[in-house]
Amino acid sequence: MTKAAETKAVSAHPLEKFFHRDNEGIPIAPALTDKRVFIAIPGGEADLKLFWQGIQPALETKGLSFFRADRPLLDDAALCELCQELYSCRLAVFNLAGLAPNVMLALGLAWGIGKPVITLQPQCDTAFGEPNNNVLVRYADAADLKVSLRAILTKLLAS
Repeated sequence: MTKAAETKAVSAHPLEKFFHRDNEGIPIAPALTDKRVFIAIPGGEADLKLFWQGIQPALETKGLSFFRADRPLLDDAALCELCQELYSCRLAVFNLAGLAPNVMLALGLAWGIGKPVITLQPQCDTAFGEPNNNVLVRYADAADLKVSLRAILTKLLAS
């Protein structure tokens, strides 16, 4: 294998089967991005409003960009995109409202690869739980979420 191929190759990462491949068929890991966050939310109108009024402003104040996963995974291309984005981000945020299948699948993948995770849950929902090394944010509305998420991001980005 050439030196260039060695630097592009992924060594046995659980998501490598979803990465693009070079001419020799070697998986190419997406570039890791320190200022990018993976966001998985249900796709309803209320969920999008929560994203635009609560999550997105909190990310912007910290200088973070995002990839938003809010639609069902209908084909392999969508699953590949999700896995590549999840791999390349610094951390992942999941809104567990309604326990949407697309959110739960992405959450399982994030836990499986050891990605730092922030889970969001409405205060009116039954608590889903808080696995080790992850953060659970309970929120009443978008304004509450924005304030809580900013505080959590400040702590996580400092470490």
